[in-house]
Amino acid sequence: MLAIRVKQVFDGCKVAAGAGVVFVDDGRIVGVESTTADIPPGCRVLDRPTAIVLPGLVDAHVHLLADSGPGALDRLADHSDDDCDRVIEQTLRVTLSSGVTTVRDLGDRNYAVLEWRTQHARAMAPTIVASGPPITTPRGHCATCLQDTVDTRPAHRSFEMTTDRTPPLVRLRRCDNPHSRKGIIMNHKSRISTILAVVGLLITGALGVTPGVASAATPGYTYEVINLNSQNCIDVAYGSINDGARIQQWTCYHGRPERWRYDYIESTYYTYSYLNNGNSIRVDWFNVVNDYSGRCLDLPYNNAYPGAQLQQYGCWNGPMQQWGVVQLGNNRQQIVARVAPYLCLDDQDWNRSPGANIQLYWCNGQPVQAWTHQPV
Repeated sequence: MLAIRVKQVFDGCKVAAGAGVVFVDDGRIVGVESTTADIPPGCRVLDRPTAIVLPGLVDAHVHLLADSGPGALDRLADHSDDDCDRVIEQTLRVTLSSGVTTVRDLGDRNYAVLEWRTQHARAMAPTIVASGPPITTPRGHCATCLQDTVDTRPAHRSFEMTTDRTPPLVRLRRCDNPHSRKGIIMNHKSRISTILAVVGLLITGALGVTPGVASAATPGYTYEVINLNSQNCIDVAYGSINDGARIQQWTCYHGRPERWRYDYIESTYYTYSYLNNGNSIRVDWFNVVNDYSGRCLDLPYNNAYPGAQLQQYGCWNGPMQQWGVVQLGNNRQQIVARVAPYLCLDDQDWNRSPGANIQLYWCNGQPVQAWTHQPV
């Protein structure tokens, strides 16, 4: 038996009055006693006089195969089995060191997390509740978690193969509608009725069977928008709240003039020769609203030409205030003008200096037109 003497014990709701000794036997907590409690003979004592003990935390949405680096989910398709094991073990070590003792994994590749859990049942690691690969659409959200054959496999068979592995839960993902970032999570025991429900949802289109590229800009969320070339943020000059204020790039300092809310309008398709092998690609259209001024990103006087400068202006949902987000890959996007979808937001003259202009220019996929949306 082990006795851990600490400063305080938090039971999940409150600090336990007078408690200060936690007794552990065979890996299980068997008692929480006051600091004056007698220690049984032969019991090992671990003194931590400044520590606070609390129940293990639960992380309800993780991807243990994601290594927290840029484009982590996009890189899953290139992972070998050894890579998967290494990343899972590293992620679990970091998770456990943070006080998390249970994780809920909502998407791996080829059941790698379930396999790891089976092969390391006695490992000193957080308890894993896992869904296996999500049932999503080709090229949809978490599509890199899919098996190679999932694109051509009927939906009901895909679900059967998932539940045959007996994961505690199954995750279905809709990704065609930017209004929804929600998945459907079901217990595998309701198998027959759930298979019927899945087939019905796919037939009616409720899960979004149209292939598409999910937008990085979630509707209603606020972002710092960071240029790949300069690493500066899109900013309202001098923090102005006035109509006509110039849009510039500035050192990212996390202020409200650099925060932008994306209000979804609709999705369409457009063709860029350098994207998607020249095939049409999805464009999600938004009004982009500054968090500080409440005004919209605007193209003055409908000046849709290369070199046009941008401003903020009172929101009125006209085409000059509608901006499209297109995926470039590696968690980067280009931002296009609704009135001229062949013109992109561009770091003028590859300038990395704070205060440099943001302009419209011919879309070309270069780093000066690549942006990252960092939620704030």
